[in-house]
Amino acid sequence: MDTKTAIRTIRGRLKDLAVTQRKAKRARKTTIPKDERTALLKELGILYPEWAHADVMRRKVEITALINFRHELLGSPYRHGVREDTKADYEGHMNELRKELVLV
Repeated sequence: MDTKTAIRTIRGRLKDLAVTQRKAKRARKTTIPKDERTALLKELGILYPEWAHADVMRRKVEITALINFRHELLGSPYRHGVREDTKADYEGHMNELRKELVLV
């Protein structure tokens, strides 16, 4: 895959993840109406309201990996930070991206 196609793929994934991330972040809030929260959790496939935060944090690592891989492809020196407790998940996502979006 060439660099332009890989970057387009990354941008598309980021857009999709951003939409889902906004909904999941809203579902974490306890100040929204209960029926709206229930509908958001159902749409996201989250069984319990307490799990909404874990879902947001998991997606955050994936989004960070996509952004950093895009920077890597562009040759940009800037990298978004990763917390120590999520470093293993982040490295896993980066390895998957490198394998999937192989540049030839």
